Amino acid sequence: MIQDPGLAQYYAKLHDVVSGPLFSWQRLWEIWNFNTGAYNSLLQHYIQSLSSKAHIPGHFPLNTSSRLEAFFSPTQKFKIGYIYS
Repeated sequence: MIQDPGLAQYYAKLHDVVSGPLFSWQRLWEIWNFNTGAYNSLLQHYIQSLSSKAHIPGHFPLNTSSRLEAFFSPTQKFKIGYIYS
């Protein structure tokens, strides 16, 4: 169970994207929302709580020009990170 309410909402939206009906309007709308950063604010509290436990800057910027991407690094390790424009 996800403790942080914002992270739980973010996960629920992401779950709809990855497991919803392929061409449903709801899924396509959620994909649009993720791509435009509409749900970035849901992660702010969670990221701030991490920054108090680790070496993550508390001012970690999330805005509509940021987008979350998953990729393989040059050493072929799977990574997830924000891309800033």
